[in-house]
Amino acid sequence: MLVGKKSIGILGLSYRIDKTKAVVDPSTEKYFSLSAPAGTYGNVNVINDQTGTITMDDDSAVGLFVKNNSAGKSIVTTKFQTLGTNKGTITINGNNNSVGMGADNGIITNDTTGKNLCKWNKNQLVCMEQKILI
Repeated sequence: MLVGKKSIGILGLSYRIDKTKAVVDPSTEKYFSLSAPAGTYGNVNVINDQTGTITMDDDSAVGLFVKNNSAGKSIVTTKFQTLGTNKGTITINGNNNSVGMGADNGIITNDTTGKNLCKWNKNQLVCMEQKILI
């Protein structure tokens, strides 16, 4: 169980964020290689497996969130390379704008085995939300 305002249970980003909150271009990383196969960098595939349980207990909490933050970087990925899947259980007990699953320019799926349990409290509570850029 995670408790904390604006906390995230599982986060998947195309590229890491540095201490100044800037997205780090993969070409500046030590591990970067021009000879790496296509599709090596920037892919996100987060899965809360069937035995996985995420419980969030505070305001503006998010159970599972993926974000394609590759825009403007040396290797840009698409929404189809930024995936989040729930096969387990996500329980949201938080108030005020809490979300079970979310995506920013990515795709989220609540698998047939997945349970997304959201409890209504003070303000709107969303179980799944996707923001897709075209």
